[in-house]
Amino acid sequence: MDPVANPFAPGAGSRPPALAGRDEVLEAASIALRRIQAGRHAKSVMLLGLRGVGKTVLLARIGEDAESLGYLTAMIEAPEDRRLAGLLVPKLRRVLYRVSGKEKARLLGNRALGALRNFASAFKVSYAEFEVGVTPEPGLAASGDLETDLTDLMVAIGEAARAGNQPAAILIDEVQYLNDEDLRALIVALHRIGQRALPLLMFGAGLPQLAALSGEARAIRSASSTSSASVRLTRTQQGKPFGFRSRMPGRRSTMTRSRRSRGERKAIRTFSRNGGRTRGMSRPGHP
Repeated sequence: MDPVANPFAPGAGSRPPALAGRDEVLEAASIALRRIQAGRHAKSVMLLGLRGVGKTVLLARIGEDAESLGYLTAMIEAPEDRRLAGLLVPKLRRVLYRVSGKEKARLLGNRALGALRNFASAFKVSYAEFEVGVTPEPGLAASGDLETDLTDLMVAIGEAARAGNQPAAILIDEVQYLNDEDLRALIVALHRIGQRALPLLMFGAGLPQLAALSGEARAIRSASSTSSASVRLTRTQQGKPFGFRSRMPGRRSTMTRSRRSRGERKAIRTFSRNGGRTRGMSRPGHP
């Protein structure tokens, strides 16, 4: 084949000429984005799959689709051994400066910026440019408890976005690298955002063991302090903050057993036992 015309695009995140077999995933993301834009409820979406099936490319495409609809986006890649707070602060700062620039959202936008400054201080996130010109919001996102403070921060951002008629989307790649505390706090925050019907969505991508890891991160407290109900990432019925998208392989994947990590092999066995309630992504053309 002519090497110039060859459509093969090697490399992590390199986009092929066409996203074959991913129409269902893109349509689900588009529906979620348009529902939030119309003031309706939609669940955040998590893409699960082995390495090389195109999760990063899809996440980037969803981000582009969100921006074309007028969303403000924050794209984050979660490396190993980094905490969620440090990843979020610089990205959310840029989103909030754009929201607070709108006259009708200025008050709530500045309040959310104050909450973000408190959050950065509470979790020792250093960001020099952020210290200038932002007044801390007393008592908001400043307790030092990640679950509480991240929820307060996300709600403040969602309220500012609603005031400015400016929906926002956070996109996180390699979510499986978040530790238990960070993952738990993120799920609780998104659950509260969903309850309040705020115009803020998260799209994530991770390896299949993410669903199992989330179960091991303990049950998530209900947003109601009087309820003992729990929210688990692996349960995706109505009212849960995440929907898992795409297909779980129905037969042996083209990736050999020797190339799978121990966690990936364990996750696949777990998903087979639970009847495939949580479904991951297969390579296009391999059901």
